Amino acid sequence: MGYKVAIVGATGMVGSEIINILAEQESMPVDALYALTSKKQSGREMSFGDRDLQTQDENSFDFSSVDIVFYTTEYQPSKDVIKKALNAGVKVIDCTGLTLFDEAQDNLVSMPSARGQQLLSALRPLMKYTKIKRVCVSTFESTSGAGKDGMDELFNQSRKFFVTDGLENLVFNKQIVFNTVPQVDEFMDDGQTKSEWLLNAEIKKLLDKNIKVSATCVQVPVFIGHGMSVNVECEGNIDAKIAMDLWRSDNETTVIDRASEMEYVTPVEIAGEDSVFISRIREDSSLDNGLSFWCAADNVRATMALQAVKQAESILAS
Repeated sequence: MGYKVAIVGATGMVGSEIINILAEQESMPVDALYALTSKKQSGREMSFGDRDLQTQDENSFDFSSVDIVFYTTEYQPSKDVIKKALNAGVKVIDCTGLTLFDEAQDNLVSMPSARGQQLLSALRPLMKYTKIKRVCVSTFESTSGAGKDGMDELFNQSRKFFVTDGLENLVFNKQIVFNTVPQVDEFMDDGQTKSEWLLNAEIKKLLDKNIKVSATCVQVPVFIGHGMSVNVECEGNIDAKIAMDLWRSDNETTVIDRASEMEYVTPVEIAGEDSVFISRIREDSSLDNGLSFWCAADNVRATMALQAVKQAESILAS
């Protein structure tokens, strides 16, 4: 017997990918799937494997009729929908980060951002061997992090660039095509962006409150896949070989070393893959017990939609 599942924000990138993953896998059988959207988008046709779906208005949906809700909306997020589902006694996976720093609640799993999950996946295996003192990370984030509108802006600017047509910056503050923009989200009073503050807070909350984190988040002209340049200072003695062994023994990470045909990975090569890929692994001679590495992951599938389904499997089994 399978589960009854509702996905709020079903037509968005993460919601659509969750539907794809649920149709692919067998570990979480689904008897009924409800694709929920805003009232404006209700009535649209979608597919769930070989089944046809029609989107429904989330505001009039009876959440007591399902076992679990994935909250993934790309339009204005609201805790009201999450509260409505929880009050109906339903388990909720919050993929928006709205509730991550709220007091823990039964039946609610609050997920970090895609960038946060990617960095957590890379750091957790190292923490099994030694504590981490400091992390310095620069993210190179794809336009899909801003949803379909972000990808559309990159596409439209690319097309207009070659015909010398005027470029509009509607999603990003500066031209994204053939450019890198050292701003993801709005600036805060201390000079950080909200994304940089959030990455720091996610690592402290979900890994170790004593880790010092310095983050710079950069928007790059890529459709799918976040890259990260990471430098880690550990408490205990660690080298590149030990780190590679730790990552190879972890089921969320894949090591690509210089001995392989690929040598290292780029976002283009790992779009659609399920793992966090780690390459360019080397010791940092400027630090005691320092490591530097590059990691890349599909930010829609691997570090968000797939993680959401794994969390759902876990909470349903508990």
